Amino acid sequence: MIRALEGLRVLDISEGLAGPFAAKLLGDLGADVIKLESPEGDEARRRGPFAGSEDIETSAPFLYANTSKRSVIIDSSDPDDLALRANLLEWADVIVSHETELSLAARGIGYRHLSAGNPRVVLTTVTGFGSDGPYADWPWNHLTAGALGGFTYLCGREDREPLQLGASVT
Repeated sequence: MIRALEGLRVLDISEGLAGPFAAKLLGDLGADVIKLESPEGDEARRRGPFAGSEDIETSAPFLYANTSKRSVIIDSSDPDDLALRANLLEWADVIVSHETELSLAARGIGYRHLSAGNPRVVLTTVTGFGSDGPYADWPWNHLTAGALGGFTYLCGREDREPLQLGASVT
């Protein structure tokens, strides 16, 4: 197995599929990846198909996008958990998020805050509209991506509402 990124420390604070898949690729290449989740878990855990049951521990998309990682649950109402999160944010060489910079900054974990404690940190935000421009702070999901990419126009019939893609792409 190629271990080109061995020694690189990655903190995955993303949810869904796009951000976690990016972090998975880094882990597949040897990086040490830790995924942070809330007690409710990543929303991708509730996406099917499920392997054998509807248990959130068996979501095939979640399992696929989160191989090559360790996982830590952080309860944002617990001071000890917040201290652990702060330590992990300083530990990381790379942080992968699905949120916009504005959203991260509002939570006190934007790039300026992170780089003050770790000047070499790389913050990767996997968002629908990039980091600048008129739509940079807009939220996105698979329905938004499908609509802007023209897929909803291609699905369904002209006299009915647009249909979304069968599977999430975000």
